Amino acid sequence: MQRHWTTLLYMNSNQIDYTGGETIFPLFEPGKHQAAWKNVNNCSRNVLAVRPQAGDAVLFYSLLPDGTEDPGSTHGSCDVISGIKYSGPVWSRQRPFHPESLKPSGPPPCENKVAACNDWEVAGECTANPEYMLENCRKACTKC
Repeated sequence: MQRHWTTLLYMNSNQIDYTGGETIFPLFEPGKHQAAWKNVNNCSRNVLAVRPQAGDAVLFYSLLPDGTEDPGSTHGSCDVISGIKYSGPVWSRQRPFHPESLKPSGPPPCENKVAACNDWEVAGECTANPEYMLENCRKACTKC
């Protein structure tokens, strides 16, 4: 599911200053405005970069008019050199996004899903019935 557009809001106030933290678009050449920058972050030297000020936002589209992905929307962020950068993304997607429907990444939790797991492990079920036991009694079978 692709994003239609992204807006990055830069939320620093005038009292909270930082350097670095540029948003970069690595598939584009640097903008003319970048030549005047001082304290340039190395990651933004040879690519198009946005150096936000307090209250700024940047909007970019992720899809071309025909609905295909726009490679130019590839973006990243340089490290903050000093201070703290506060930002927040706002996305518009093609259809609703439900993160709870995604499969979790990484190993399953180290737990026993059934109260009798320790008794079953003592009875040899980790070896006799490994498929069930490794699904439901990972901790008892010491598989995590």
